[in-house]
Amino acid sequence: MKFTNISSEWNPKLSGSHYVGEVQTTSSQLKRAFGSPHIIEPAALDGKTRVEWTIEWEDGALCTIYDWKCSPIPVHLVDEWHVGGFSKEVVDRVEKELERVTQQERA
Repeated sequence: MKFTNISSEWNPKLSGSHYVGEVQTTSSQLKRAFGSPHIIEPAALDGKTRVEWTIEWEDGALCTIYDWKCSPIPVHLVDEWHVGGFSKEVVDRVEKELERVTQQERA
């Protein structure tokens, strides 16, 4: 399913979204799958999140992928990422996109 990376400052479409699951992957793999994340200033959100991807799928479903409370681990070493949204279905979509990118790299 097609998607758009709408990572930026806060997006009002995400109001009311919440944690719906996790994915095990690297920041490099997330960048290959979804493009560049939004870099969050250290003072924002009490420093609990440093980078975040905001993805909008072609059917309007939204999700965020972020490093929740992972400091002082450097971002490039984080291997467990939280997924936020309005439905757990978005976790499956993120995993499928990560798998698609992995398969392309192996081909």
